[in-house]
Amino acid sequence: MNRTGLDYYFDLATNTYGNKLIRTGTEFMKDGKLHGPYKDYDFKDGFILIESNFVNGKENGTVRVYCPDGRDKGKLWEIKKNLLGKKIKKTFYCECW
Repeated sequence: MNRTGLDYYFDLATNTYGNKLIRTGTEFMKDGKLHGPYKDYDFKDGFILIESNFVNGKENGTVRVYCPDGRDKGKLWEIKKNLLGKKIKKTFYCECW
């Protein structure tokens, strides 16, 4: 089963929801567990925050994390390598905060 999260843009200046729909994430489920590609998006600007892959609910393979704020916002921040939920390697690419 594929699930896509949708949200409306929230304007902090006016404290109201706008009419722009923004994708907040995509995930695939199998037997009630995350299974397959996973993406999480910044709710306001829409860029990807996390790209990952799951096998039976455990992160597996390469996880890419992008900087959510600051001068490097949207840039690749770190890459993690996992094997069925166990962290193998973590590499940082920029100063995020």
